[in-house]
Amino acid sequence: MPTTPRIVTRFANRTEFLIRDPGVDVSVYKFYGANTLNAAYDAPNFLFSVPRLGHYRSNTIVTKRWGLSGMNYSGLTRALVDFEDFWVAGGTLPHDVDQLYIRVAEVNGAGVERPAGPILVVPPPNFYDVPRPAMTVSGVAPDVAADPAGFPPTGSLHFAVPRFTDNIRIKNASISTLYIAFDAGQPEMSVPPNSTEVFYGSAISDVYAHGVGAEVEFEIRFAIANGVSP
Repeated sequence: MPTTPRIVTRFANRTEFLIRDPGVDVSVYKFYGANTLNAAYDAPNFLFSVPRLGHYRSNTIVTKRWGLSGMNYSGLTRALVDFEDFWVAGGTLPHDVDQLYIRVAEVNGAGVERPAGPILVVPPPNFYDVPRPAMTVSGVAPDVAADPAGFPPTGSLHFAVPRFTDNIRIKNASISTLYIAFDAGQPEMSVPPNSTEVFYGSAISDVYAHGVGAEVEFEIRFAIANGVSP
């Protein structure tokens, strides 16, 4: 099953990820990143590798002697990263202060790299300082033929938000229909051209998006659940 890491902390120049152990069929995790949703979908940049049940710290983290958060590491793979360590002028990697997009590919015991998993949207530092932070994700959904059973077809743009949502607003900014689902086994819904759909009290974490016969520009605004509102 494709891997989606979880975010443990997201502070300036210090982001920690964890991956729960899926079993011995994985030997290494390869992290990829990009500064836009579509760059992460089309051609993400390789960042670093972590052995299963191991840990990784980027260069600045090591230099500052920052360690991983204190907790039981049993059954977990960990990574502590300063994204400035990877930024290159003119490239498609973000600064640490920006919202960014991460994918993880599993490498099995035979050294075969599997297709990268969903795109994890990583918010800016200190995003969780408020109870219901808002996150905007925009991009272009690929043109993919519909599945006969109505489920998200292979090749859909699949991304995950870091925590469950509270409210969702989906805007189709194109002249073509946008097809959306919130689970691989859930029938798709259609968002007509140049229209907006709003869902209140909707707790989702994954989005599958595509067009049929054309690419579709879209924008989705999420209210992310983060504790109890004052």
